Amino acid sequence: MPAVLAVVLGGVLVLGLALDLGRWAFVQREAVFAADAGAQAGAAIIDDEAAYRGATELDPGAAHAVAVQAALEARPRSGRSASASVRPAEVCVTVRQPFATTLLRAAGVGGGEIRASACARPAQG
Repeated sequence: MPAVLAVVLGGVLVLGLALDLGRWAFVQREAVFAADAGAQAGAAIIDDEAAYRGATELDPGAAHAVAVQAALEARPRSGRSASASVRPAEVCVTVRQPFATTLLRAAGVGGGEIRASACARPAQG
């Protein structure tokens, strides 16, 4: 009887690990998608005055706002936060998404925070 109980408990833990790892991968993919979407949206905001001079430079204020908003709206999830840094030729976005375990929480394994970053340039996307 103890051996059967140990096998069943081990099976439940392995199942919990598999489900939580699959869910972690799903949340990670969504965070990466959101960071990519934010960086690409921010990189599309070109400074008009620089464009008239023939230069491809970003409008820093507008690119920052658009990048953060796009990252938060791309497959929106509760608890997600986004930050952006804008240089004249590049936008970088970092997305933070909380992750909580489900079945492994019973074994004392909690969640954490998933981070994903992406950068884009106006000339390259």
